[in-house]
Amino acid sequence: MTSLYFPIRYPTNMNCVWNIYASKTMSIVVEFQQGCHLEDNYDFMTIGEGDYSSNDNSVIAKLTGEILIRHLASNNSAMWIMFVTDDSWSNSGFSVQLQQQEPSNGMFDSSGC
Repeated sequence: MTSLYFPIRYPTNMNCVWNIYASKTMSIVVEFQQGCHLEDNYDFMTIGEGDYSSNDNSVIAKLTGEILIRHLASNNSAMWIMFVTDDSWSNSGFSVQLQQQEPSNGMFDSSGC
């Protein structure tokens, strides 16, 4: 899964939500293939567990700027990703691979690519 036009600059004024589902007994892993290249403090990729919700309790991570993470995982079989951009400058965006795995306690690894 990639942002629109990756690796060329993504459009401005975007508000995209993807709902991702695994088999009921599995969890979802997001692996960042190219890191995350967003306009710092203006464009955001928010990842949450369960079905999409405006409830902040479901948020796993809120990413902006040049963020180098390897992967993160949900604790259940549903996840959502929201990508919001403002009306000015943009960057190359993101490229992620989605996989399912046996549930764990979730992962967040910020040790780089």
